Amino acid sequence: MSEHEPRSMRPIEKRERPNPEDARHNLEMLRSEKFTQAMSEESMGMNAGENKVAINTFTDKKTGRIIEFSNEPTLPEEQYPPDTYEDVTFVVRVFDPDKKEFSRPIIESVRMDEDISNIASFNINRAVIEFNKDETPNDQEL
Repeated sequence: MSEHEPRSMRPIEKRERPNPEDARHNLEMLRSEKFTQAMSEESMGMNAGENKVAINTFTDKKTGRIIEFSNEPTLPEEQYPPDTYEDVTFVVRVFDPDKKEFSRPIIESVRMDEDISNIASFNINRAVIEFNKDETPNDQEL
């Protein structure tokens, strides 16, 4: 496998097993008012690209569970030591230039560090796939 292959395409080791609850949790977070609020607080463009916003999150480095949407961590260090979480950014298209109107958010890409676990990458990307499917993704599909 090429070292340049996207992180989300790397295989999960047979001994590793994603917990479906982590992907469900992430889907719930992406569908939450907290995510909507985070999108409304960001400026379109800038480093996200035209008609898009970049939403920064802090996720558990091993499981990929979204802990909070924030540009700066506000996590209690006793509960979340800095080496246990990762900054993950969702690039979200929020405006349809053809229709010249705001559209249902679509997560176009996810930026994450190379040292995030394969399980974490899987759980984040699985939730994104479900979030992007339609307006009311079925939680049971995860």
